[in-house]
Amino acid sequence: MKSLIRAKAAELGFSACGFTHCADLGEEQAHYEAWLAAGKQAEMGYLERYPEVRFHPSRLAEGCENVVVLLLNYHRTDYALHKAADYRVAEYALGRDYHEVMREKLHALAAFMQTLGKDVRTRCCVDTAPVLEKALAVRAGLGWRGKNSLLVTPHGSKFFIGEIFTSLPLQEDEHFLADGCGSCNRCVEACPAHALDGFREVDARRCLSCQTIERHETTLADAAADCMGNRIYGCDVCQDVCPYNRQAPETTVADFLRVPDWFSWSNAQWEALDADTFRKHFNDSAMRRAGYEKLHENILRAGKEGKAE
Repeated sequence: MKSLIRAKAAELGFSACGFTHCADLGEEQAHYEAWLAAGKQAEMGYLERYPEVRFHPSRLAEGCENVVVLLLNYHRTDYALHKAADYRVAEYALGRDYHEVMREKLHALAAFMQTLGKDVRTRCCVDTAPVLEKALAVRAGLGWRGKNSLLVTPHGSKFFIGEIFTSLPLQEDEHFLADGCGSCNRCVEACPAHALDGFREVDARRCLSCQTIERHETTLADAAADCMGNRIYGCDVCQDVCPYNRQAPETTVADFLRVPDWFSWSNAQWEALDADTFRKHFNDSAMRRAGYEKLHENILRAGKEGKAE
């Protein structure tokens, strides 16, 4: 059954597929709660909700005792070739909104899984459910938690993670116990905001990815603006310096390889961005999460602080 699911996942374009049980995440819970207690979640209050589900994944979907964990590669190498302006957008947001792309593929795989038994239950999750997805991915044998706090695999870290909770009886894969980071601290040392502590945690109060996207106020804090360089949405520095991303394969997902009009915008066009233009060009992009006001503020601050970095 696992071989059939893996084959279908590969057919749908998933990069990796692993299996684990809905066991309680006790060890992960202790680390997570300490991270919250330190205030490192910044303004992302949603990360504090539903602890009864987050640490006990068997409660997320009734009758579902196993999880299929999927990775979807978004890495592309042509952005610099198409980009006309100095401003930079995080790689994960270059294509079509990954929530939609991943959700479509997860539901297609779930539909296939429902043919493998009688009254098979499934629930698909991508990013928005209270799931410790990196912990589940490690338990499913797909990689390890890197010093940049992301899931790192032998093929890099530029993957989206999705889950299908299911009632199918599936044997758990062997946990990924190796620590591929070793003594390497390149991500910690390269982080422009000094948001990484070397112990696989990120301080979202400093992280440029969080501060350019998730902050509540329109105004960007001076501390973030001082180190943002030309980054107007997200930050890839900790991944760009990771040795595992040097030879990472490029995505084959067409939705992530599209070349939207805004790739060719000049600095002046970005700086003249208005709300109507934002809605027109970013309606199906992950960048709509920040909203026009915050993105416009990011552009203005990056223009002052170092767009020619």
